[in-house]
Amino acid sequence: MRRHVFALVVLSALVSVGLAGPYDGMRLVKVWTDSATQREMVGTLPMLLMSEAERTHGGTEYLADEATLRRLDAAGVVYLVEVEDMQKVVDTERARLDARVRWGVGPAPRGDDTFFTEFRDPAEIAAFLDQLVAAHPGIVSREAIGTSLQGRTIEAFTISGAGDPDSKRSLVFNGTIHAREWISPTTVLYMMQQLADGYGSDPRITALLDRVTYRIIPVLNPDGYDYTWTTYRMWRKNLRNGYGVDLNRNFSEGWGGPGSSGSHGSETYRGSSPFSEPESRVLRDYMLGVPNLAAHIDYHSFSQLVMWPPGDEISYLPPPDGTVFEQLGRDYRNAIHDTTGARYKPQRIADLYLASGNTADWGYVQAGSFSWAVELRPPSAGGTFAPPPTEILPCAQENLAGALVLGEAVADGVLLTPIETPTLTEPETPVDVVVEVDPAFLRTLDGVSIDLFVRTGEGSVFAPVAMSGDNYVFTTTLPGVVCGTPVDYYAEVATPEGVTLRYPEGGADDPVSLTVVRTRSVLTDDMETDTGWTAGVPGDTATTGVWELAEPVVSQDQPGEDHTPNGTLCWITEAARTSNLHDSDVNGVTTLISPAYDLSTTWDEHFLSFWLWYNTYDEPLEIGISADNGQTFEPLDVVTETTGDWVYRSYALPADFGSSRAFRVRFVATDEGSSSLIEAAVDDLAIYTVGCGLNPADLAEPFGVLDVEDITAFITAFLGGDPAADLAPPQGVIDLHDLTAFIGFFLQGSP
Repeated sequence: MRRHVFALVVLSALVSVGLAGPYDGMRLVKVWTDSATQREMVGTLPMLLMSEAERTHGGTEYLADEATLRRLDAAGVVYLVEVEDMQKVVDTERARLDARVRWGVGPAPRGDDTFFTEFRDPAEIAAFLDQLVAAHPGIVSREAIGTSLQGRTIEAFTISGAGDPDSKRSLVFNGTIHAREWISPTTVLYMMQQLADGYGSDPRITALLDRVTYRIIPVLNPDGYDYTWTTYRMWRKNLRNGYGVDLNRNFSEGWGGPGSSGSHGSETYRGSSPFSEPESRVLRDYMLGVPNLAAHIDYHSFSQLVMWPPGDEISYLPPPDGTVFEQLGRDYRNAIHDTTGARYKPQRIADLYLASGNTADWGYVQAGSFSWAVELRPPSAGGTFAPPPTEILPCAQENLAGALVLGEAVADGVLLTPIETPTLTEPETPVDVVVEVDPAFLRTLDGVSIDLFVRTGEGSVFAPVAMSGDNYVFTTTLPGVVCGTPVDYYAEVATPEGVTLRYPEGGADDPVSLTVVRTRSVLTDDMETDTGWTAGVPGDTATTGVWELAEPVVSQDQPGEDHTPNGTLCWITEAARTSNLHDSDVNGVTTLISPAYDLSTTWDEHFLSFWLWYNTYDEPLEIGISADNGQTFEPLDVVTETTGDWVYRSYALPADFGSSRAFRVRFVATDEGSSSLIEAAVDDLAIYTVGCGLNPADLAEPFGVLDVEDITAFITAFLGGDPAADLAPPQGVIDLHDLTAFIGFFLQGSP
């Protein structure tokens, strides 16, 4: 299909004859299509792609003129105007840049953040790099690794501490594969400056550079980058024959597949063959020649995403590599949030769009590197590729934090991920503790030891317990102990390289504490019927995605079934699905409030639990609790990340809530933006009490007395398969063992 060729021809002609700015009359719009027919029609319109690719789900950004928007209106295609006048944006940026103090001219300060107060042209970047190399001999070295289509030199810079750089595991970062993404080179240049300046003065950076080597290519597409400064601000590709090739579709892995185009005029034109372009060959040859290559990041903008393969097909990488990508993607995201509060979303590339022939897929499959693509600021196209210069430094700072976390993981070699960390168990009940140890950058677990350190009882000391493993999952079973016995544990992994990892990180000083108590259910709600929930309150603004009790319909952002075994329903923010997911996701604010529960006749120490599904980009799910029948709510938790599955949540309630006669739970989902896909679902809510004074046979009021009411309650629960009758191993199965246990507990008498 010929995509957007006409727009390129017209814009190029306008520039060449000087009749108009290249973006006169152009608006930045976000377009949603809800059918194959609409997608086909949009692909023929004279619009310039401004997203990384046509998105699999959600809206795609384009530049379009008024006539094109009328054609969208006529076809019933939904779109949102994000920037009314793109030429004005470009003109304003150019005026500001023309007035800047240029780097390398005059006595500009060095060794501080001045360089990152503005975007920098090729000459300024060259001056900055000259100064950086000169200021840090022995730490920073440079090499010419090839030339561009027009003969410009492409350089790579090696940053390492004591020891042979080639003997350490390496991380390769490249910026500016797409010319118009100006915040990409400033981000990687800031990393270079901070790594170089920090060696010898910052203990963390010093220790890291003594263990790993960073290799950075600030500008992979120098021809295109220069062109964005001199001629065509939003140019994306290299300069092949005037139409250009999208270098991030020119790599051999998946080349020619979906998310790329064979049309010269397309913004995702893949080239005539894999590695047809000198710039992509330069990165290929460089990465294949890097000793001990471990990790790679290709820095882009915009959208604030941390993405990993695959990009050429919708599939999942199995463990252990799939786990490594996901865990380190989340760690990178968390480091960003801890630094500036910015929200980046970790996800597979194909979750957002298909992009065959990209660097991350090639880096992982062909170069043997864990490769990511990071989309930098701003979060949406409203900021375009020309965000205000105040965004430059925080964007660079937050991604440096992510780069340090990734570097430390590369240095450690292996990845320790807890799968199950139980904190509550019944007396005399064995407990399985499970951790996942992925070989990650070490590539093998040969010589790696995995132990669980456990102490049981007051005054005891930690002792190692060996864990047995299969397919990177390691398990051990802690024996059951009497009620009230303190049990603490932590996992420890030691590698042949002398690295020791622990979970929790504090090890013996901050272990997981296992509470051994009896548990009595106060109430359960499997949400197969409406027990009196309130969906929607005065002040809610959601027009779609309102809470409802329904059977979910599977999509990328919501589950395909509820959590209850043999159940069908859950509370969810609009279960219906359309091809345009934005038609049914949360749009505004929607509130769900539980019925009033009487906790006053049970023990004071209460726990609340439920199963949750949440999909978010940058909006939180707020969970609150009320002891006064919903007159006031106290915050209990704020969920800020996508769960990706049903996850179990358990909370100890404040002590004063134990006397409440009208306890309520509230869930508030919010989407104030236009680009997020927000979906929430809740299932299997329970409230229970714990303690060693509880007799498991004491199932009915009056509590504290064992009588016929407890026998009746047990028989009802036993016959109905209620978990309240599950009093003996095997847990999760109600059988004669539970009947025998009930009789034994009942004969013990009241506590």
